[in-house]
Amino acid sequence: MSLLPPPLHVICVHALRAWGARSRRASGWVAVLVVMAAFLPRAGLASDALPPELEPWVPWVLADHPHVGCTPSPSAQPCVWAGSASVEVDDTGGRFRLRLFVERASAVPLPGGDGQWPVDVRSDTGAATVRDVDGRPHLFLGAGGHVVTGRFMWRAMPQSLALPPETGAVSLEVRGAPVERPRIDADGHLHLDASPSRAAADGDALELDVTRHIIDGVPVHIQTRVALRVAGGAREVALGPILLEGTRPVRIDGELPVRIGDGQREVAVQVRPGAWVVTIDAVHDGPVQALTAPLSSADAWPASEFWSIALSDAVRSVSVRGGAGIDPARTPIPAELHAHPAYLVQPGDELRFDEMRRGVPLPPPNAVDVRRTLWIDADGGGLTVQDRLTGELERDWRLDVAEPMSLGHVAVGGTDQVITTDGGQTGVEVRSQALQVEAESRLPSPWAALPAVGWDLDARSLSAAVHVPPGWSLLAVTGVDDTSGTALAGWDLVDVFFVIVVAAILARVFGLRTGALAALALVLTRLDSGAPALLWLLVGGGVALDRWQQAQPTSSRPRRLATGLLRHGLVALLVLQVVDFGARQLDGGLFPAFHLDHPGAGPTSTME
Repeated sequence: MSLLPPPLHVICVHALRAWGARSRRASGWVAVLVVMAAFLPRAGLASDALPPELEPWVPWVLADHPHVGCTPSPSAQPCVWAGSASVEVDDTGGRFRLRLFVERASAVPLPGGDGQWPVDVRSDTGAATVRDVDGRPHLFLGAGGHVVTGRFMWRAMPQSLALPPETGAVSLEVRGAPVERPRIDADGHLHLDASPSRAAADGDALELDVTRHIIDGVPVHIQTRVALRVAGGAREVALGPILLEGTRPVRIDGELPVRIGDGQREVAVQVRPGAWVVTIDAVHDGPVQALTAPLSSADAWPASEFWSIALSDAVRSVSVRGGAGIDPARTPIPAELHAHPAYLVQPGDELRFDEMRRGVPLPPPNAVDVRRTLWIDADGGGLTVQDRLTGELERDWRLDVAEPMSLGHVAVGGTDQVITTDGGQTGVEVRSQALQVEAESRLPSPWAALPAVGWDLDARSLSAAVHVPPGWSLLAVTGVDDTSGTALAGWDLVDVFFVIVVAAILARVFGLRTGALAALALVLTRLDSGAPALLWLLVGGGVALDRWQQAQPTSSRPRRLATGLLRHGLVALLVLQVVDFGARQLDGGLFPAFHLDHPGAGPTSTME
């Protein structure tokens, strides 16, 4: 079943917008329209495939989408397939007969133009009215096969006659004499001058370059690309059985009409002057052990072809024998295929595929990178986790979260997924090897051991960032290779040595209790900006100096007064800094949301 092309969604949306404005029941059809847009076949464009309430809106919506339901093609009018055209002209006028097939009612271009306007135009339904569309005659025809006829009148026969684009085979009679090879230039004009001297001077010429791209798989795809350089008149060129034995064509791409023979190997092309490319995609009917270059009967067929091969180790491992290896950059092979090995193959040569292994016996391990972001609740009662998983899946096609995580939302490639359970585990199905997943989940408590990866798979690398609420600080994280932003992560050997030295000096000067209290204060405030640090050491030194000076019997009064002033000044500075630091800490602790720049207001810690 072929899926409905996207424009039917447009039909549903436009109809709902207009119809919903006058009927409250429009909302009830939303689910029905979504299902229809996803599953109706291409034939669903018929009015009987829609609810009766929407049938009146179909013509109005399709008017803005004239190509809905037509076979895709590079033509400017994909709904119109031009067939053969016959033209008879003389000195007073001419006649034309045009065969074509229309997939959907459309305005079809006719032969002629300014000064050569067709008259007495008739189709299989009778007399028809010709419309002027951008200076070219057009005729509106319904879907189906048609034969259109018409006449021209002029005082003197023109040199050329404009034909509709994509016209197939053309037959021409000038003054009752058939022209064996009518000439059509690159602009689509049929030359009406059939004098022997002119025809002989414009000799026909044709050059071909043939490349094939073979995609190994199930089935094997062969893309045959024929580049044509044409000179002379428009004509049909029979290329012969150019498709490989055992293949059947599935797609034709190009701007020239192509005919495939009943045997599905013989190809004929309606050529006209210019440079053209015709691509024919084919599939092989069975297992491929060898491919043989065809023997074409066309005179212009090149003496050698250029093949490129795309192998897939996931399907099978093969060794290619035959042909001559060649640098793809020195061949007509398209640049986007230069990454594949290329071979020069002559007609009749065989390229063999020696199969060494089918499938992948042991797929490589998954290569997944996990980036986690964790937010601790304001009351410390739980954790919100956001995971971003990138990389490639080689073995597992399902992602399950690890206990005790509770999965809430998962998006794969930017598309929300349905969360399912399988064997008691919760997760999502993944169908793409390239992994790009974003998920949100909950953890019941931040104070228990957390799953490092959080998913039932092995990670190639893991990093996490922890956001704590304002007024909190993260003391330490264990079980990681590297961490930053925690209270202990900021300490180094210099900090430890500094605390020991200051505590020892204060204990020597003021006693063990004071030294222990100072050590505790330094440990708690060492990494906080604005906390007294060096001033503790200066106060201890100043007090010790004053005591020593006072104990000297020979010390003069001015010296004792100076050391006393130094001692009291340093103590005063310490008291002022402690009061300022304590006030800011108290204010930030009571109202953390108003002081987001406070060291304890929501810091972020990272780990790997």
